[in-house]
Amino acid sequence: MENITWVPAFFTGANVKLEYSIDGGTTWITIVSSTPNASGSFAWTLPNNPSTTARVRVSDASNSLSNDISNSNFTIAPHVTVTGPNGGQNWTGCSSQSITWNHGGTSGLFDIEYSTDNGTTWTLLANNYNGGTGPSSSYTWQVPNINTIQGLVRVTDDGDPLKTDVSNAPFTITQTTNIVLLSPNGNQNWISGTTQAITYSVGGGVTTVRLDYSTDNGASWINIITSTSGGVYNWTIPNTPSNVCLVRARDTGNACNSDVSDSPFAIVSQVNVLVPNGGEIRQATVGNQGLSFNMDNVPVTINTANFYDAGGISGNYPYTGSTIYTKTFTPDIPTNKLRVTFTAFSTYGSSDYLKIYNGPSSASPLIGTYYGSAIPPSYTATNSTGQLTFEWRGASGSTAYAGFESYITSVARLRRM
Repeated sequence: MENITWVPAFFTGANVKLEYSIDGGTTWITIVSSTPNASGSFAWTLPNNPSTTARVRVSDASNSLSNDISNSNFTIAPHVTVTGPNGGQNWTGCSSQSITWNHGGTSGLFDIEYSTDNGTTWTLLANNYNGGTGPSSSYTWQVPNINTIQGLVRVTDDGDPLKTDVSNAPFTITQTTNIVLLSPNGNQNWISGTTQAITYSVGGGVTTVRLDYSTDNGASWINIITSTSGGVYNWTIPNTPSNVCLVRARDTGNACNSDVSDSPFAIVSQVNVLVPNGGEIRQATVGNQGLSFNMDNVPVTINTANFYDAGGISGNYPYTGSTIYTKTFTPDIPTNKLRVTFTAFSTYGSSDYLKIYNGPSSASPLIGTYYGSAIPPSYTATNSTGQLTFEWRGASGSTAYAGFESYITSVARLRRM
C-alpha cells in the first residue's frame, strides 16, 4: 500500500481522477475515477504490474485538461523476484545451495520448484514454505545429482499463484562422479538364474553403496543389497522378465550420491512355455469362486457358485409338509453356458426329488429327475440362453436327509476358425 498525494488547491473541482502508467505515460490505467480532491491523498494498493517506467496522473474529475503527472518514472517492483540462482551459475550435484528471492505484498508462504528442462516440467521442492515478512528470503537446497544446462528455479506465493517469478536465465548442474555405475549400462540381455557382475567406481569419500534394480524404467525400485563395497557385486538375476530394467548404486551415507544405468537392459526368463504356445483352441471354464446359494424360488445371474438344497451345506433339507421350489440360474455372460456338477446327493426316496430343465423355466425340456443316493451326472446347458432351471420337492417324512451339494460354473465355448 502506497499513498498518492497532490495539492488540492491546484484543482477547482470537488473530485479528482487517479491513473497510472507502466510505459512512461504513453497509456494510462484508471486507479479510481473519482475521489475527493480535498483529501489530497489516496491509499493505493499497488497492482501486480511490474514496471521501471511507472508514472501517476491526477486530473480534475470534471475537466481532464486540468492534470498533473509524476515528474519522472518510478518502479513498481514485482511481488516476487528470484535473485538466485538467476542464470549462469554452475552448481555441483549434491551440493548445498541457497535459493533466494525478494518479495512484498505476499502471504509470506511460498511454493518453491525447480526445472531441469528450461521450464517444460517442474519438480516441487517445498510447499507452503514460510519465507517470513521479507523483503528477502532464502531456502537451502541440496542440488540433485544430475547433469543439465537448463536449470531454472520458480518461487510462487502460496496464496496467489499470479505472484510468481522464475530465474531470468538457465543455470547448470554438474553431476558428481562420487559413484559411477559401469555395468549394466544399457542393452545387455541377462538371463534369470545366471550370475552377472554389477560394477561401479567410487570416490569423494564414498566407501559402501546400496544396489537396487527396477523393471519399470525407474518408476519403482527393488533392493538387491543394502550395503556392499569393492566395486563389484555378483548378482543372481531374478526371474522378473522386462525389457526396461535399470540398476542404481547409491552412497549408504548420502543417498544423493548415486548413479543409474545410462539406458535400459533386459532380463530374460529362462523358462520357455511350450504348450500352449499359440494357435491352440481351448474351452474356457470359470472355476468355483466361493459364492453359495440354497434352493429357493429366487432366480440368480451368476458366473460361478456353490448350489445346495434348502438346508444349506451344513444342514438337512426341510421335510415337514410338502415343499416345492423352482430356481433358475442365468450366466452373467450371455454367450456362456451353465454347467452343473454334483458332489453329494441323498433324499428320502422318490417322493423327494430334484428335476433339472434345460432352459429358463420348468416348461423347458426336462434333463432328468433325481432322488435317492445316486449322484446325478454333470450337465451343460445347450439352450441359446445357457440357463438351467431346478425344481425341488420335499415331501413329508420322519427321517432327515442331507439333500444335495453341487457347483455351477459358467463355460465359454470357442468357435473353431
